[in-house]
Amino acid sequence: MQLGDGRLSGEVRWFDDKKYQGFIIPDAGGGDLFVHGSGLREPIAAGDRVLFEIARFRGRDTCVDVVKAGARAPA
Repeated sequence: MQLGDGRLSGEVRWFDDKKYQGFIIPDAGGGDLFVHGSGLREPIAAGDRVLFEIARFRGRDTCVDVVKAGARAPA
C-alpha cells in the first residue's frame, strides 16, 4: 500500500543483524524487497510493520528510508 507521502508499507520478513541485511514483504504485493542496514533509520526485526521508499541499487529494487510504522521519521 502506498501512503500519501510516497512511502510504502510492509512487514519485515527477516533481518540479520550480523549481515546487516534482510527482506521486507510489501503490502502492495509482488516479491520480497531487499533491505540493507544503511537504508534504516532505526533498528528493525522480523515481524515489524514498516514504512519505506524504493530505490534502484545495482540493478534491483531496494528499500530505503525505512522506519517502523507509527514511528516518526527524524527530521
